[in-house]
Amino acid sequence: MSTAVRFYHLLSTPLEKALPKLMEAAYQNGVKTLIHGREDQVESLDRAIWTFHPGKFVPHGRDIDPYPDEQPICLTTGFHPVNEASLLVIVNGYTYEEAHPFARLFDVFDGTDDEAVAAARQRWAKYKERGWSLEYFRQKDDGSWETGK
Repeated sequence: MSTAVRFYHLLSTPLEKALPKLMEAAYQNGVKTLIHGREDQVESLDRAIWTFHPGKFVPHGRDIDPYPDEQPICLTTGFHPVNEASLLVIVNGYTYEEAHPFARLFDVFDGTDDEAVAAARQRWAKYKERGWSLEYFRQKDDGSWETGK
């Protein structure tokens, strides 16, 4: 089984505003998710997911919190799917080297940073070489997504 990869090209909103919306959709669809980032990103995203939408609750936690295995969305600096996640979300430009245990991977990158865009292109080429299924989504001015080329 190969991993299905979606690239999310951020253009109009920062990661802390865009990712919580993607995670809300994953949670509503019953998809267990592991979010991988740098420590500072994990802390920032943890706060952002709690506060992004008043009145809506998107349960999540960190791998260092009690009972990470019970979290539908778990934020971490590692790759061990403590919550049996099928979706891995990478927000720090890391190239994931394994196809398993994740069925899907979201690669979210800052489209306003030329270096981040160049690095995303390199990851795309690596994943394509592996035969992984690839999709690309570009953020529109209103923060929604459109498929791109």
